[in-house]
Amino acid sequence: MKETNETCEIAEISDEDIKAAFKELKAYVDISLDDFKEIYLHALKHAKDRLHNVPVDAVMARSIISVSEYVGIDDAIRLFSENKITCLPVVDNENRIAGIVTRKDIIAASGLAKNHTLKDIVKHLIGVPAPRRPDVSDKAVKDIMSSPAIVIYSGSGLKEAANKLVEKGINNLPVVDKDYKLLGIISTGDIVRNTGGVRP
Repeated sequence: MKETNETCEIAEISDEDIKAAFKELKAYVDISLDDFKEIYLHALKHAKDRLHNVPVDAVMARSIISVSEYVGIDDAIRLFSENKITCLPVVDNENRIAGIVTRKDIIAASGLAKNHTLKDIVKHLIGVPAPRRPDVSDKAVKDIMSSPAIVIYSGSGLKEAANKLVEKGINNLPVVDKDYKLLGIISTGDIVRNTGGVRP
């Protein structure tokens, strides 16, 4: 995959590059340098298009942890800690996405960002109880979730997902069907692993 990354970042291939490649083949090839460059560049474009049009369904995480909007924040904190996740999709009774809760939401709700040290925040993220506002235990995830959630539809391509992640400054996108039912999650990491960092 590394070679593909380096190749895709080359702006232009020189005649010397092609001559060196022909010599390495150690065989006679009946094609001009210009024709070869033209074919190569077209092939490279098709390869990049193919990678970018891979559907999100092919690479998304399907085994996901989601919660009801009525789950308490303390329970959400435990799920984050026990499962080493970075976000929790919030769904209704029919598994339709209602919102999303991130670690940042949890930290903000706990008052840690404003009232505690970096050490307190780190402890909190790994599941060590930290002092927090007394009203937090009375809240449910619906009180702190981002809603409506930014989502991507099943069948959309990786390029569209990547653009949405960058535009919105987020790291995860719930994948939903036409009825807004949660099917999976795609992350920036999923996209990088499956495109080798090929740029749109």
